[in-house]
Amino acid sequence: MNPRIPVILTTKISARPSRNQNRNRHCTTEVTKRTKERNSNESISEFFVSFVPFVVRKTSGIALIGLSLLTPSVAFAHAYLVKSVPASRATLFNSPGNIQLWFNERLEPKYSFASVLDPNGKRVDSANARVLAEDPKRLSIGVKKLPAGKYTVKFRVLSVDGHVVEQSFPFTIREAKN
Repeated sequence: MNPRIPVILTTKISARPSRNQNRNRHCTTEVTKRTKERNSNESISEFFVSFVPFVVRKTSGIALIGLSLLTPSVAFAHAYLVKSVPASRATLFNSPGNIQLWFNERLEPKYSFASVLDPNGKRVDSANARVLAEDPKRLSIGVKKLPAGKYTVKFRVLSVDGHVVEQSFPFTIREAKN
């Protein structure tokens, strides 16, 4: 006796239909219903008006997934500021020695710079902004001893993917309480 015969017989005989068979049975039933309705004095335009939403429901999910894969994501398009010291809108009680900016992508050192402005718009940094060789995602700029006041860090960076990002954020220095 051939040992494959019982396997073939058991695979052909199934007590319960699979998921795909259920799905196909539902679609076939729906199409049959729609066809019968059309045949019973329903015009072709009315058939499409009632049948098109059914088709759209079945295919719209696939279309949305396809479109989302084809469209570029904005999140990956530019370098963005991940972290800074001092942080955006931070309040300090002492002047920082330098400002550190970390980005999500490597920066082009020749085209990336930053500055620190006082409330009057005057530069108060040491004009030595540089991308560090040991961490090409970090931009550092030295600052002079700053008195109490509100300051703005402005930066313009070029990431290695070719996108320029220009932003600013404030921080405040308050007088130390003794």
